[in-house]
Amino acid sequence: MKIPLTILLVSLLLPIGQAYAETIIQVGVVDLDLDNNKEEPHLLNLKQAAKTLNVQLELIQLPDARSHHLAEEGQLGGEAFPYDLPNRQASSMMKVNVPIEKTELWVWVHKSNSCLSDHRRLNQLKPVGVNGIPYFELFYQLSNVGHAKVQHAESMLEMLNRQRADYFPASKKAVAYLFNQVQRTDLKACFEHPYIEIQSYFYLNKQYQHLIEPFEQQLRKAIQQHTDDDTLK
Repeated sequence: MKIPLTILLVSLLLPIGQAYAETIIQVGVVDLDLDNNKEEPHLLNLKQAAKTLNVQLELIQLPDARSHHLAEEGQLGGEAFPYDLPNRQASSMMKVNVPIEKTELWVWVHKSNSCLSDHRRLNQLKPVGVNGIPYFELFYQLSNVGHAKVQHAESMLEMLNRQRADYFPASKKAVAYLFNQVQRTDLKACFEHPYIEIQSYFYLNKQYQHLIEPFEQQLRKAIQQHTDDDTLK
């Protein structure tokens, strides 16, 4: 069946968002910096890209494991900002291959403690992390002396103060947001460089694979306009 030339020309002249019928997608949102009461700046980039494509996103705040399970079961149409970690499988999802955030994780210890001279010796220290935040698992696996899990970020600092843990990993941006000025005086970052940089992405269910490339294009534009990267903090 041939498409009439006039219709074809009109479709080419439409703004990009009008090339798609309005789509509603439920998306599990993972909170990167533990700040549960604050919307991530990167969500604004995602919303801007979606609006351009005439897509309405219903953002649902969920722990990473729960979000990933629902997405894999097809009960969510997407995941926002799951960490790109080893062994993470996404058989039902497709990556929008534009990093939403690059996060540098530093090693934070109590100011009274000495830092190791080599980050390869972190296996001698006991890390503490917030339950449900997946990147802490990377550090739990390093340790030969065990680890601790707490429910809130402030509890990590309390564990260091009581010498019940040796360190926690976090970005400088997260530490600046989560702890007040007095609390931050009890902390210091070890080593001259962050231990690791992790990246986060937006994933879509395979039924929306036709939106992958358009989302990549629009996210690049949005990120260029509103750079807010932990690595720059």
